[in-house]
Amino acid sequence: METLLQDNPFVASADAYDGWFDRHHDLFQQQIAFIRPFLTQGSGLILEVGCGSGQFSVALGIPYGIDLSLPLCKKAYQRGIGIIRGDGELLPIQTEAVSQVFLITVLEFVHDPDNVLYEVHRVLLRGGSLIVVSLDSEHEPGAYHQKEHTSSTFLSKAHFFSQSDLICRIKKAGYQIRGIRRAAGLLLVSSSKSPDRCS
Repeated sequence: METLLQDNPFVASADAYDGWFDRHHDLFQQQIAFIRPFLTQGSGLILEVGCGSGQFSVALGIPYGIDLSLPLCKKAYQRGIGIIRGDGELLPIQTEAVSQVFLITVLEFVHDPDNVLYEVHRVLLRGGSLIVVSLDSEHEPGAYHQKEHTSSTFLSKAHFFSQSDLICRIKKAGYQIRGIRRAAGLLLVSSSKSPDRCS
């Protein structure tokens, strides 16, 4: 845990991270409009893993979030998110307790993205859904991410996934792909927990 915290750029630069949403307000609104239709309506616990300061959670209406960075957790809490400080690779959540999980630009920044996918699989109900939103480095306007890459504390730490790599990882972790969409610099993969595989 100590090493992860020291290597995590979001711990020491919470204000800088939060400032991205102000600098790119119009793009952020486009991203929210793109992601919102995938939010499950009705009963069940909905969770954003790696929620950061809670900007996406608040805008999308996701009530609960988990993040490793204490400064970002504090910001999410102040925004009204039911926040838990925890590691996506070892989720402090009971098995099969969550109906839907969002991973919004998270896998690019974790040490072991496959383990995060397996952990999310564990906490999802059978048939529960996973929405993975990744920075789209292959198509416009995803190129703006690359433009900021050299000057950004955060993007310099990112590992960009190709569509085929991301889908392969999601399938390997035990999910069925439901759909693939691109917009607003993002690649979105909608999937569900395979009913024939137990956590």
